[in-house]
Amino acid sequence: MDIKDLINLLEKYTHYSDIKVDFFDLVHEKARHKSITYFDVKSMLPELNDLAHYVHFAFLQHKATQHEFIRILKANSFPVIVFENTQKLVPIIISPVREGKIVVEKIESHRVLSYTYKNVEELLANIHNIGSLVQISGQSIDLDPKNDEIHKDQIYFISGFPITSLAKSVNDEGLHHHDGIEDEEEHLYSNHSQKHITPFARLLNLLKSERREISQIYFFAILIGLINLVVPLGIQAIIGLISGGLLINSVVVLITMVVLATILAGWLQVLQLSTVEVLQQRVFTKAALEFCFRIPKIKMESISKHYAPELINRFFDVLNIQKSLPKILIDLTTATLQIIFGLILISFYHPLFVLFGMLLIVLLFIIFYFTGPRGLRTSIKESIFKYKVVQWLEEMARTLSTFKLAGFTNLPISKTDHYLTGYLKSRQSHFKTLKTQFISIIVFKVLITAGLLILGSILVIERQINLGQFVAAEIIILLVISSVEKLISTIEVFYDLLTALDKVGHITDIPLEDTRGVDIMEFSEDKGVEIDIKNLTYKYPETEKYVIKNVSIHIEPNESICIAGYNGSGKSTFMKIISGLLHQYSGSLTINGMPLKDINLNSYRDLIGDNLSYQDIFEGTLEENITLGKSMISLSDLLWAIKKVGLNEFVNKLDNGLKTNLTAGGHELPMYICKKIILARSIVEKPRLLVMDDFFYPDRVEKREIINFLTGEDAIWTLIIVSNDPVVMQMTTRTMFLKEGEVVEEGKYETIKKTYSYQKVILGLVE
Repeated sequence: MDIKDLINLLEKYTHYSDIKVDFFDLVHEKARHKSITYFDVKSMLPELNDLAHYVHFAFLQHKATQHEFIRILKANSFPVIVFENTQKLVPIIISPVREGKIVVEKIESHRVLSYTYKNVEELLANIHNIGSLVQISGQSIDLDPKNDEIHKDQIYFISGFPITSLAKSVNDEGLHHHDGIEDEEEHLYSNHSQKHITPFARLLNLLKSERREISQIYFFAILIGLINLVVPLGIQAIIGLISGGLLINSVVVLITMVVLATILAGWLQVLQLSTVEVLQQRVFTKAALEFCFRIPKIKMESISKHYAPELINRFFDVLNIQKSLPKILIDLTTATLQIIFGLILISFYHPLFVLFGMLLIVLLFIIFYFTGPRGLRTSIKESIFKYKVVQWLEEMARTLSTFKLAGFTNLPISKTDHYLTGYLKSRQSHFKTLKTQFISIIVFKVLITAGLLILGSILVIERQINLGQFVAAEIIILLVISSVEKLISTIEVFYDLLTALDKVGHITDIPLEDTRGVDIMEFSEDKGVEIDIKNLTYKYPETEKYVIKNVSIHIEPNESICIAGYNGSGKSTFMKIISGLLHQYSGSLTINGMPLKDINLNSYRDLIGDNLSYQDIFEGTLEENITLGKSMISLSDLLWAIKKVGLNEFVNKLDNGLKTNLTAGGHELPMYICKKIILARSIVEKPRLLVMDDFFYPDRVEKREIINFLTGEDAIWTLIIVSNDPVVMQMTTRTMFLKEGEVVEEGKYETIKKTYSYQKVILGLVE
């Protein structure tokens, strides 16, 4: 299975997922740089996800027992990918049931073979026609539920899902249109700070992306609004029949119709509520998947002045979106439609009601036109201070020991009070706007009540409408008043929804890294990478000072380089550029002869092992912290890495061994153990480039052993390490000294130790 088969697989899968994508860029740009053949799912899945990134898709691998898999197929509303159990890797797409049939497509040797079945049973009964599915035991599917062996076999399958934006403008979403994916890519990789997307535009995008469910909700709302009008019309007819002394049978029929209409309206409300519940679940799921998709791909420069965990707090506004949607889609929609339908209905009773209804609608428009924007601004400002309060509380929790050991200090409470004051002022300003709107709506409500009562009474007295019409009009008035009260209660919720979308947009608008480019595996040999740097210059966004200035160095494959220097000399920034974390540099940086900017970053990072100072332990098992969940890492490689960094004795003493759960930050572990875990993480994949900060080892002998392993003749990587330790300098091939972003010394240790920079920085000698 090669890249063209993968593209066919992706195109077919998105087709069955009802996602329209232009694959021109994938076929004509991506494919021409690929010649790798995939023989197993583990090696294929990362490449499939890399391709899927272009079309905003993601894929996950699953396994299920045969009975579970059958249930999934029967209840499935999305396609699944299984694999033929042969020597080759042959994917098979099983579509969901549509138009009474299941389509199965097998992709092999750039061809697509299609099979059609009436139902799941027929598919499974004829599974031998397309090949047995990949299972642990390698047996074909058995439909006999009495077979005890069936539970021992598990089927591997893959499912995909679209990563659709929850809070982007409709005009910015170019991905799922026939005009290609280029617009979306430019959107992802551009600087969004130069663009302003209004909260209302984000709301339109949310409604558009869920238009099927929204349409159902609006359809139910219209039906409910119309059916609710049956009640006043029925009562009007009943009063007319009774006052006219007509047959009781007709009255019974009308009463029955009114009761049935009420029941039908209630049933439709239940359906509407169920649809909203599905929508709420979809919103949360889509938001979580989108955040998960975007966070690892965020451009580091774009958040250089922000604390990333604090930014992610905006995810909690997804809960506000969930809670606001039912109010907006049910209460607000129903209330608005009932007001409109009610005013339209009474307009049939007399022409004066038409003029009265138009006047009220104009009044309602004026209220929200002049107070709406101010209400949104104050709501967003209020939200800003809420997040400032949360950020400060998180900072106190993060630096808990600092504040505990500080003794008496008023900083925590004074800073909290400062942010709370800002919040309360913003909240009061927002409430002032809400109060103005509430008063205006109450005036609107009084005008409706008084106007219709007075106008209706005059028309009855002048015999221009009858008593039944007047009673019906009064019932309509009660419905309209009830709807106005719903309108009042949803005003603040509407602001909360727009504000929540704006906050979520702060994350979804952050530009992503451009991962387009050539796969480095296409031109890499089985040795360390070769790096050539010429006139490398870099400064951080929105700053004038250059951190790296005209740095030039050539690093041979399997060479070890020590980066030493003064404090603030740009050592960490240099390592970030080498690692592909910072992109806006000038000058030349080539990897194995290819410019880094032309290389696919994901493929490049697969060759990198890094042990930089900003790496940390995350919440998960010890095994997960070392392997990062990469299925390609074997158990033997994991044990090799643990042994090489001296972790084996520590792991052997743990009750749960590699399955021991670690807390975020690894606070329960000694610092040197955390360093060893991160070092094991950096070497477990046997990378071709190893970039490292100096690591803390209390045992100098153990540290020398580690350095000897990293720089030895058997090392398969090119090593770049930041350190001012003479031991490290002595054991590496060369040392490069940095000062204020410039190279001031370079050479072997015997030469470097005689220089002024070494005497001053390393030995601390002063002239």
